[in-house]
Amino acid sequence: MAFPILSGAIATALYTPDFYAIKGSLSQTVEFGEVNSMPLLETLLIGTMAYLLSQKLFKPAKN
Repeated sequence: MAFPILSGAIATALYTPDFYAIKGSLSQTVEFGEVNSMPLLETLLIGTMAYLLSQKLFKPAKN
């Protein structure tokens, strides 16, 4: 587990970007993509269904 972390840290530290290769395509604006709330809603729905199903399947034994 330590090897990938260490090798990634070394590769990141030694990385030198090639600005000449991307000279014509540099942009001054930052784009983060499209904002969509569906993944959040889907996650909430799946989590709720999993909780309800687990409560129905694994009821505690009554004494």
